[in-house]
Amino acid sequence: VVETLVEAGQTVKRGDVLVRLDDTRARIAVDLSKARHAEAVRLLGEAERLQKSRVVSQTAFEAAASEARISKAQLDEASDMLARHAVKAPFDGTVNRRMVDAGDAVNLNQQVAEVVDVKNLRVVFDVSDNDLPAFSPGRPISLRVLAGGREELHPTVRFVSRSADPATRLFRVEAALENPGLPGGLQGIVDAEVEVFPSGPVVPAAAVRFSGRDAVILKDEGGPVPAKILVGPEIDGVFPVLDGLKAGDRVFSR
Repeated sequence: VVETLVEAGQTVKRGDVLVRLDDTRARIAVDLSKARHAEAVRLLGEAERLQKSRVVSQTAFEAAASEARISKAQLDEASDMLARHAVKAPFDGTVNRRMVDAGDAVNLNQQVAEVVDVKNLRVVFDVSDNDLPAFSPGRPISLRVLAGGREELHPTVRFVSRSADPATRLFRVEAALENPGLPGGLQGIVDAEVEVFPSGPVVPAAAVRFSGRDAVILKDEGGPVPAKILVGPEIDGVFPVLDGLKAGDRVFSR
């Protein structure tokens, strides 16, 4: 590293140079490649002139043309390598940290600075297959960030994974949020209405037994009497009853 041009917290534009590396050998490589390419172009011109006079064969001319193309590709490669000695910002953003100082040695692909763009944040979370219908792309959701006063935000779903994670069996969901001034990497709580049930009776989960697909409770009719009921998914320890019970019925619970 021969020069660092940014500090943490500095705003940068795409293409701004962050760090300059010693490019002495890269410049020598470009100069050599330029010389080889210039000679190859000269020889190609000579071969083209002689071919018109039928002094050289078509094979010799094609070999000269091939050498000119190869030398041009080598020059482009050397020029690209030289350009890489000026490490530039890939997008508009803010320098989160700089990892090197002048005089440090760096390796190929070593990170020298971290630039972040928090104008738009991604909200990433996982849901079960039962809840997928509540997170269709384009739908706004409610987000409460645990930091910053738990203000309610409204990101929009932009992506739903088409396959479940093999370990958790959950589906990844991503939502886009225009940043209201928050840093990245925060945790929060997503609230969503996954299913609506009409007002009606609920029954404690401890009172329900399942036999195959059937939900069975013990109704109090002067004694425990088994009865099948239709329930929705469990919510906070109770099942909404869709059929088979009415408000005021008494049931036995474990």
